[in-house]
Amino acid sequence: LSCGCCRIACQAPKAKRSIPFSGTATSAPSEQGSFPYFAMASTIDMSVISMAEKHNDIAEPETVFSALVDELIWFALGFAAIQGLVYFGYLPQVNFGFLSPIGGRGKKDVESSKRRCAAKALCAAASAGQHSAVLEAWDHEKSKGALPLDALKDSAQALTLLAPERLVSELTGHLTQNRAGYSQPTTMHALLETIVQSNRPDLAEALAKAMEETLEVSRTSRAQEILIGGFAAAGDEEKVQEIEGKSTGTEANDATALSHSTAIRGFLKSGKLDVAVKRMVSMQGSGLQVPPRAVTELFKAACSAESGSVRRILDGLGDSIQLPTECLALLLADCLQREDVELARCLDRVACAQETPTHHSIYEPLLKLFAKSGDARAREIFERIQRDGFFASEGLCGRLLALCGEGRNLQFAEVIVAYLRARSMMSLAIFKTLMKVYVNCGRYDSACDLYEQVLAAGLEPDHVMYGC
Repeated sequence: LSCGCCRIACQAPKAKRSIPFSGTATSAPSEQGSFPYFAMASTIDMSVISMAEKHNDIAEPETVFSALVDELIWFALGFAAIQGLVYFGYLPQVNFGFLSPIGGRGKKDVESSKRRCAAKALCAAASAGQHSAVLEAWDHEKSKGALPLDALKDSAQALTLLAPERLVSELTGHLTQNRAGYSQPTTMHALLETIVQSNRPDLAEALAKAMEETLEVSRTSRAQEILIGGFAAAGDEEKVQEIEGKSTGTEANDATALSHSTAIRGFLKSGKLDVAVKRMVSMQGSGLQVPPRAVTELFKAACSAESGSVRRILDGLGDSIQLPTECLALLLADCLQREDVELARCLDRVACAQETPTHHSIYEPLLKLFAKSGDARAREIFERIQRDGFFASEGLCGRLLALCGEGRNLQFAEVIVAYLRARSMMSLAIFKTLMKVYVNCGRYDSACDLYEQVLAAGLEPDHVMYGC
């Protein structure tokens, strides 16, 4: 070090003789009154060391910071080199987490991301009903590769509605160009369902034929079922029979059962109830079970049709097809609303013939209809439900009493009252309703006798009973 201490040491006078250094600085002063030379040198050395340590303490933070900057620079250079190799294809794609947006994605990933965004925008436009925007997106994306199945279905719907003349050629061309991107026959089924739902079964059939010829995709029983349902919903019975005739192979029996069920649903949708009835009878005659839900849907459509449709369908089905409980409940509720007692009696006979289990949705409409019409069948039904373990609530009994009063059915009213007395269920409301029954039937003395019975039951007559 070039410091003042060194210069002092260099300017010190040289000793006339060598004095051995003992390693201590405790020697006595010389005769001239000054310290020995080795003591001064030791002092100078300690000063120099102390100043050097202070210099190192000051320089250490600068040294650490410089090393940290160097490491960061080398890391950045290495990262940039790896990204460059990935970008130019010399290394496979590596996911660097949060650093990937800096340049971790290659050209293929950028294109794939754009395609996904375009497909999402297409589906969003379809959900909003913007079919023209969907068609524009389809024109832009159809030649760039396979689309997600949802986007392809939305494009097919837009083509069906806005450009049906382009549908078969463009979809077939797109599927031919991207065979590896679509699984078959799932894609065919999805496209056919979309086109049929747009009420264009003719376009669906044309697309199926084109895919068979171009893509060599065989038509499955599911595809047959979709086409049959579409033409049946359009009311084209001849076309349905034509397509059913093409069902061959090991799945012919299953296809026949499915085609019958699908055709029945389609004809019900188109309002051809008589054709649906023929289908059900034919299906039952072939040894196939008619779906109970189809029978219920048939009579539901009949209830909404013209008067007499239900009776005509009942005669058409005959005794071969059993009516499910849900169907009987639906029909009896409609009879109650229309007060059609004759049809209710017919349905009652059907329920007894097929031994339909007792259910409140069946016996309640019958009891109400027969109570008002004065039919003796009401008493038989009421006694049967008691034998089957059913409990008639106070509300039901009160409603039946009121209907007996309207129909002057005193005999059934007394049966209901006996049931309520046996179970201690005679309330003031029941007494008042029974009084009206007696009055409507001209039994005024019996109506007056109810006053004493009300007091005996611990009830207080109100102004209605006094007025009666």
